[in-house]
Amino acid sequence: MRFRYMHNNEGQLHPMKLYVNDEYIRTLEFKPTGGWEKEWKFVPTIITLKSGANSIKLETTGESGPFVDELFID
Repeated sequence: MRFRYMHNNEGQLHPMKLYVNDEYIRTLEFKPTGGWEKEWKFVPTIITLKSGANSIKLETTGESGPFVDELFID
């Protein structure tokens, strides 16, 4: 799975907690992309999904987070 995101806050990783089906998986770090308009990057991670419906949640750990645009399940 990968999240497409953007932020231009130099020196900030904007960590976010990832939950799948209400279970904490890991904390993801979102490095600066270099801009606020067209500079998108991806944060990949590996998760295990159950058959049927699944819930995926990102939660900020600080004062703010990146702009998250899309979620891809590869």
